[in-house]
Amino acid sequence: MPRKHVLKFLIEKCKAYTLELAKVFPLDTEEEKHLFELLERSYIEARYNDKFVVPKEVVDALVPKVDLLFNIVEDVCRKQFDYYKQQSKKYARKSAANRVIRKNSNNCRHQNQPPQPELMNDITLIQIKSTKSAASA
Repeated sequence: MPRKHVLKFLIEKCKAYTLELAKVFPLDTEEEKHLFELLERSYIEARYNDKFVVPKEVVDALVPKVDLLFNIVEDVCRKQFDYYKQQSKKYARKSAANRVIRKNSNNCRHQNQPPQPELMNDITLIQIKSTKSAASA
């Protein structure tokens, strides 16, 4: 079975984001191990083996676990997307501020004048001040 279909491998890879997935199938009893192995095998077997059948009692035991897996994955993904969205906004603000600094610096270089404060926003002024402070230190 390809690694991308091995549930145990995927859960291990997800530990960097959450430990909750590993708790859904603790694998501490034979029944837990059996359910986990059957779920893992079901992904391939159900697609390619017309005779593959899972007993109703096993399905009843797996459905709440699969629902929990889904909810955990959805929550982790939502948090990661929110984090990336926040980071991209920070990067966009920083890039915009840097473009303003470069634009104002270029305009002033041509005229041999210092940057005009009325042309800059507060972020630009703060960046210029922090640059001057760092340079004098």
